[in-house]
Amino acid sequence: MSFLPESFTAAHVANPANDPASTWAPVKDMPEGNVDCDGCRGDGVYYGRGSVVNGVFQGFTGTCFRCGGKGSQTPADVKRNDYYDNRVRRYNVGS
Repeated sequence: MSFLPESFTAAHVANPANDPASTWAPVKDMPEGNVDCDGCRGDGVYYGRGSVVNGVFQGFTGTCFRCGGKGSQTPADVKRNDYYDNRVRRYNVGS
């Protein structure tokens, strides 16, 4: 049982082109040799802690540090991020 009317599909609802008030930034073209950024949606913008209220993101945004705002990672970015993830970053588990 879906809460959406039968005339709407999930793709219709999630498509920003169907919402004229949408402020989504377009996804940037990826140069050859680059890979998808795992820190942003491909637009180079990092969305920090927050939530979506009435379709508007309430939180902080900034330039994605994993790709440098390019929207995709170069091989050098991947190497730098791998080093950071596996050798520098620390996780606090429990309390």
